[in-house]
Amino acid sequence: MYARLKMLGWMLFLFSFVLFSGPFHLSATAEEPETITWLILDLPPLFITTGPDAGDGIADQIQKMIIKGLKGRRSETRVANASRIAKELNQDRKVCFAGEFYGNPAFLTSIPTIALPSHNLIVLKENAHLFGSGKKVSLENLLQNQDLIFGTAENRLYGPELDTVLRQYSGSKNVYARSGKDTLEGLLGMLDKKRVHYIIEYPVSIRYAAEKAGIWDRLAIIPIQENSKALPIRGAVRCPDTLWGRRLIREINDVLRTIRPTPEYRRIMKDWIVTPGNAEDYWKIHENHVLKITE
Repeated sequence: MYARLKMLGWMLFLFSFVLFSGPFHLSATAEEPETITWLILDLPPLFITTGPDAGDGIADQIQKMIIKGLKGRRSETRVANASRIAKELNQDRKVCFAGEFYGNPAFLTSIPTIALPSHNLIVLKENAHLFGSGKKVSLENLLQNQDLIFGTAENRLYGPELDTVLRQYSGSKNVYARSGKDTLEGLLGMLDKKRVHYIIEYPVSIRYAAEKAGIWDRLAIIPIQENSKALPIRGAVRCPDTLWGRRLIREINDVLRTIRPTPEYRRIMKDWIVTPGNAEDYWKIHENHVLKITE
């Protein structure tokens, strides 16, 4: 009799263990934080993937601040080229990209993160006479000249004013689209070796890359006519236009509204974008075209 009672007691104990431990186990599994993959484009100084400044680019640092502000989620980063990033953002994946353009209605993006001076034409000084000797030039006129080769990254976007023109000449023999992760460094090398005649880039990006390559003093920067009335280029975070992406963008916007006015955030702009002589103008742009956009 005692043995039976003892056996029954063990059975009740095991039953209770299974009954009460099961739901807790399932609950813990269900509550595991999801993982967001942040896609990174090798485009210094927005994203810096190699060297002593790796991870300290403009978008790199903003991304870290956003990740810190998002609660209950894990994050990982992965370097990819522009084509791969565009493809994954158009799929139903848990990926985001902190280097997208703000204001493109075709994309799901956050409120603005940064404002940058517009893209310019970058050429060798010795060839500047082919491009108006430093005066403002028309991109459309240049693309009609089959003798001048334009170098770009595959699927690279430059903002609506320039993209509208570039779409008309996609696939032209005088447009070279480079793929791979080292697109800016590679294009600079091609420009230096005269395999392409001009590229388009942010002033802040080209200076960083050209100084690193030791050719900054050999380059000329020329304004582009189609950009003359363009607003400053503004960055944003992009996620897939899905239920998940829309929910996450709302949370990212909450984080950005909190972090954008902070001294830590302003320090990023000061370190990378503000140059001697343009501080007053730049902070006005930052105030009007970034901070005042809250929805």
